Amino acid sequence: GTIDHDSNVTTPCVSCGVGSYAPPNTTGPCLPCLGATTDHDNNPATPCVPCGAGTFTPPNASGTCLSLRCSPGTTDEDLNPLTACVICPIGTGLGVPGLTGSCSLYTCPIGWRDTDNNSATNCTQCPAGTFETQAGQWGSCNSCPAGWTDEDRNTATPCVQCSGAGLFVPAGTVGNCPPCPAGTTDGDSNMLTPCDPCTAGTFSPGGTAPCAACPTATTDHDNNPATACMPCGAGTVVPTGARGSCVPCTAGTTDDDFNPLTACVTCPIGTGLGVPGLAGICSLYTCPAGWRDTDNNSATNCTQCPPGTGQVTAGQWGPCSVCPAGTTDHDSNASTQCLSCSAGSFMPANSTGPCVQCAAGTIDHDSNAATPCVRCWAGSFTTSSTGSCVACAAGTTDDDRNPATACVACDPGTFAPVNASGTCLSLRCAAGTIDEDSDPKTACVVCPMGTGVGVPGLTGSCSLYTCPVGWRDTDSTATTNCTQCPAGSFETEAGQWGPCNACPAGWTDL
Repeated sequence: GTIDHDSNVTTPCVSCGVGSYAPPNTTGPCLPCLGATTDHDNNPATPCVPCGAGTFTPPNASGTCLSLRCSPGTTDEDLNPLTACVICPIGTGLGVPGLTGSCSLYTCPIGWRDTDNNSATNCTQCPAGTFETQAGQWGSCNSCPAGWTDEDRNTATPCVQCSGAGLFVPAGTVGNCPPCPAGTTDGDSNMLTPCDPCTAGTFSPGGTAPCAACPTATTDHDNNPATACMPCGAGTVVPTGARGSCVPCTAGTTDDDFNPLTACVTCPIGTGLGVPGLAGICSLYTCPAGWRDTDNNSATNCTQCPPGTGQVTAGQWGPCSVCPAGTTDHDSNASTQCLSCSAGSFMPANSTGPCVQCAAGTIDHDSNAATPCVRCWAGSFTTSSTGSCVACAAGTTDDDRNPATACVACDPGTFAPVNASGTCLSLRCAAGTIDEDSDPKTACVVCPMGTGVGVPGLTGSCSLYTCPVGWRDTDSTATTNCTQCPAGSFETEAGQWGPCNACPAGWTDL
């Protein structure tokens, strides 16, 4: 890379420039890279490298052969790197460097164009809906005019002219000649003008078909004339203008004639139409036996009556009829009649189950099952719920105060008047009295002073209890026993009362 330019070993060697070559131990001069070669590494110590076709390499060239390629838009027309690259005209596409051959090799073919009028970019294929039937053209691709179509989607072939009515063919159309789509019509039979949109409430399948109003009993359910009209069924009404969904009969009404062109009929109270969209006559929805229109509103469903009620007639409204007092819903079925209870029983209103007989010790005093049973009083009893309360007879007592049990006969020494209650023990003749005739039906006899009847329940004559001699009724009442006179006193007569007689002064009780 250096030379001994003056053949003098005492002077320094001189470096050769870029684009030249000097082998070792050379005296000069520096050798320039010949045409078609290049100082590829910019180092004069290494030999120059030859470049091939597609490059332009003049003498003294430097840099890699890659950097010396013909630029985009040019070509090495004669395949000789010693000659300059040729600039190709517009209408060609040389979008990459290093190309060789004639510019005509890169002419934009039919169906393609030099859309930017720049040969340094590749040719562009024309899009569908356009065409180019000549090679080497530039600028925008030719659009298929209105009334014509790119039928085969091949931009190298000319557009095809459409014919006939029911079409709309704007410029740039691709594929078959397009008919007016569903929901539109070709009102003027002119393919160059847009199809006319149909309005809601009509339908057109497109093409030459007109916008047709929805037929009787149908509606444009989605307000889209591109979809077929939908028939309205039973339980619905065609909406105004046949636009929108079929309108179901509201709750409380019915399509009684199954005709969507007539208005729904409002049903009377006593019926239950709690859901929309019903059809048929109102009587089909009459509340059956056991059910009621409890809110007097046919727009709600009938309500089943609960147990304890009786609703045997269909079509009724208002609250369910409660079984009155004296009757019962014996089968807990509101569709059957309430059962009347017989005398000797009592059933309050709204009762279910079998009739309940008056409990033991009670009677149906008025033979009316609607009034409560009456309990017999203490001192009486009854053996039949339909009978009367029977007073305990004299000499007997309601010893347990339970009118469901029979009266009990008392023993002598007692007095049990009519209607007596309590135990016989409680009815003993009181102290001071005696059952003189040993008959509990008769009253006890009060014994006189001078007798001692100090315990209850005694029988016999009062004379049996006369205070004997030596004894006295000291408290002057027969309810206590006689008291024996103390020493120092005396009593020589029976049946005396008050204090005992004291021995007088000068006398003694020996």
